[in-house]
Amino acid sequence: MRKPVIYIDIAKLSSEATMSSKSNLLDDLGTFLSLSQIDKAHHFASNTRVMEFLGVRKLLRDLLIRHADHLHLGELRLEQDESGKPIITPVNHDLSVSLTHSRHWLGACFRYGLSVGMDLEERNRKMSDRLITRICTDEELHHPEFKADKLRLWVIKEAIVKSMGRGLQAHLHLVNVSELNRIEWDSQTELIWGGCTFNVRKLAKEDQCFGFRAKYEHSDDYTGILLINKELILAVAHSVINNDKN
Repeated sequence: MRKPVIYIDIAKLSSEATMSSKSNLLDDLGTFLSLSQIDKAHHFASNTRVMEFLGVRKLLRDLLIRHADHLHLGELRLEQDESGKPIITPVNHDLSVSLTHSRHWLGACFRYGLSVGMDLEERNRKMSDRLITRICTDEELHHPEFKADKLRLWVIKEAIVKSMGRGLQAHLHLVNVSELNRIEWDSQTELIWGGCTFNVRKLAKEDQCFGFRAKYEHSDDYTGILLINKELILAVAHSVINNDKN
């Protein structure tokens, strides 16, 4: 059985990147994008939105080049299913991918096997008390790590919902985060939590790292990591079955 590893990369969208040519990015991505993805890129009115859309897909393509070099990448296509979740075809490669962006930041990840979800937000995003109380349990709200910064709950729950591939059909208040523990690490690129290795590019020693566990509607189990630095908060979640549990 393949060792469970989730490969993660983040990048900042520079002002120079937002001025890049759409045609240059499309040429760079080549056949990696399906026709429906190319068509979608042509329908954004904002150049910044186009750069986010194409930039995060280039981030994923480059991540696959670095870590899935045994695959014939020229045969892979990135598409989206009916709920908007990105998928790699042909599906027999068993690749699960997730994409996210928030203003100046882009994020991408992939793993083999079980579904993965990723979400990030800039640290300065404000969360209304009304929204937080609507999506969180009393136990979550009184957890010391969440009391310090409720945005952490938002990105964890969003990552779990995205890993489910149900989009807006899944309800954040049904995600119950039961555990959040600080992770110490020796490597500058790898975190180990919940029986899975998280390979994170550009991990800095001053970053705060946590492992979490959660359930959706008291049935499906999820686990993952939460990364926090001075600019952003990032969560990566995946479903847990059989040998993924520790």
